[in-house]
Amino acid sequence: MTKVKICGFTNAENALQAALAGVDAIGLVFYDKSPRHVSIDVAREIVAALPPFVNRVGLFVNANPSLIDEVLCEVALIHCSSMETRLSVIVCNTICLSLSQLECLQRLI
Repeated sequence: MTKVKICGFTNAENALQAALAGVDAIGLVFYDKSPRHVSIDVAREIVAALPPFVNRVGLFVNANPSLIDEVLCEVALIHCSSMETRLSVIVCNTICLSLSQLECLQRLI
């Protein structure tokens, strides 16, 4: 079965419409030089509008690990993706795997 992900949503309405149309995953861009960049607040709004079982992916480019950490704890992302050197991809994936759900919940409280 083919899965569909659309990246670069900048508002909740468009992301919800895509989800209702059957998209499997939506992508949010956290690269500030991109015209599709979203803030953490906007990302939270987009994710909150999505129905269950729609995967949420964050895209990071040359991101500081603290930014990735903040986004992952503030926005309910399922995956993160890194578009630069192999070392940055390893850092991104390590942060995604090392943050516990409990730690992120504690930060939100």
